[in-house]
Amino acid sequence: MSKTVQQLESAFPSEIIRCLVEALTEAYEVTDERYAPHYGHDAMTFGLMLYKSKVYFLKNLAEQYKWIRIINHGACFRFEINGYTLATHRIGDSVNEDVAGLFPGNKTAAPKLAANNKKQLVLPFPDVVIQGEADEYDDSGCRNLILADIGNPDDGFCMLYLNVPIDVSPDGRVGKWGTTHLIWSSDEMLGGVRSLNDIDRAPEETVVPPTITLREEVEDQEETIARPAMELREDNEAEDKKRNESK
Repeated sequence: MSKTVQQLESAFPSEIIRCLVEALTEAYEVTDERYAPHYGHDAMTFGLMLYKSKVYFLKNLAEQYKWIRIINHGACFRFEINGYTLATHRIGDSVNEDVAGLFPGNKTAAPKLAANNKKQLVLPFPDVVIQGEADEYDDSGCRNLILADIGNPDDGFCMLYLNVPIDVSPDGRVGKWGTTHLIWSSDEMLGGVRSLNDIDRAPEETVVPPTITLREEVEDQEETIARPAMELREDNEAEDKKRNESK
């Protein structure tokens, strides 16, 4: 496990992942309900509706929990979790594609994260740079992430990654990932690899139902207890009567 992955798993424990997954699941469900190809909706429509829905539900999270903070509410939506600055972008619609080649279509906000991270990369040999690049690097100092989801109108929400963007392509988009860290995938797509059900839940409290005694049973018990006392009293009265008669 790389140093970057260790840091990500520490900063994003299971409960935070659960909340993020639930927020994005709601976004996909709401988008799917309103997505209507027969009215002319296409892939671009789906992507825009989904993005707006994700922003809405992530803002809701920030109103409920202190571990997430919205740092930019505008078109360049940004939020912060445990020292990391994040943007949310869908990077693909099929789980059969290699995540290394999937990138956001955004040409404005997402590339800024990559540009900032590029300044924070640590090369293994800082004094030796061949053609301006190196085959290996340490991206553990990068603090800008993309919460990268994969999904489509038919299958819904399929996979979720925490990815470190580190370079911009000639066309102005994110063009290269550093670390790509899978944090969730749906049961249907990958047989439950880190599915929502696999993420730890808070222990459920076991409630023992109260014992209910029917009134008839109580009356029977009272009658059973009262009968010997009544019989004893009758015996005592009979003995007293006999003594009085003998006198």
